[in-house]
Amino acid sequence: MTMPSLPPLERLTRFKNKLQTLREELIALHREEKDIEQVVRTTAERMDRLLLDAWDAHFEPTTDITMVAVGGYGRKELNIHSDIDLLFLHSFSNPVEQALEQSGITTFIQFLWDIGLEVGQSVRTVDECLDQANQDITIMTNLLESRYLAGDHGRYQLFADQIRGHTTWTDKSFYKAKYQEQVTRHERFDETTYKLEPNIKKSPGGLRDIQTISWIANKIYGTSDPDSLMSLGLLTEEELKLFKSSRNTLWALRNALHIQAGRSEDRLLFAYQQE
Repeated sequence: MTMPSLPPLERLTRFKNKLQTLREELIALHREEKDIEQVVRTTAERMDRLLLDAWDAHFEPTTDITMVAVGGYGRKELNIHSDIDLLFLHSFSNPVEQALEQSGITTFIQFLWDIGLEVGQSVRTVDECLDQANQDITIMTNLLESRYLAGDHGRYQLFADQIRGHTTWTDKSFYKAKYQEQVTRHERFDETTYKLEPNIKKSPGGLRDIQTISWIANKIYGTSDPDSLMSLGLLTEEELKLFKSSRNTLWALRNALHIQAGRSEDRLLFAYQQE
């Protein structure tokens, strides 16, 4: 349902307040010491609702633009101040910039920034997604973890089928690329500075290492759900417990860092360590 039209300034103020209220509620949920997985999933679900309300305020139901959650947001894994990674699928011909302006995508993305979201956005056709995924392992990984949010569902399904089944990445080449990516990252984030003030996300033993396991499993087995990996015989029951415990500890640390800093922050700086 499309929301009643509001003056731009009133709409902006309304959504700023909604985002502020959302974050206050999520901080309270975190401090109640609820299960951190519930907090992370709830953060993603509540963000879905906010984005869909904003979408309905900007686009008609008949739009052929498609909004897709990708990356961590696509996995439904969000900390309180995490970036919101979005892909907007379209079928415009050149000039693309003019078409984007006319379709309202440019205005919508600017609106999300204006209300206080950190948005990582890309605007592509399905063919462009496939071409860029073939050229860049980071883009391939980001697009592999996607969820439909709004717009033309048929275009999303075409995109998902293409990324899953028609890229040049074989299981073996994807594994080797992700392994090399991890080696390079470990070399960069294993310096003395990072040992004293580790990066919760990128330092050795951080969230990226856990995500690398999930990415490879997703590419080869079509799932990154740890319970499914145990069912497939890839994790023992003891390994599953360790996997979840380690992941949840890092999620809790990262969420606490975001709350302390009041923004996206992955470095466990001295200023935050005691708290």
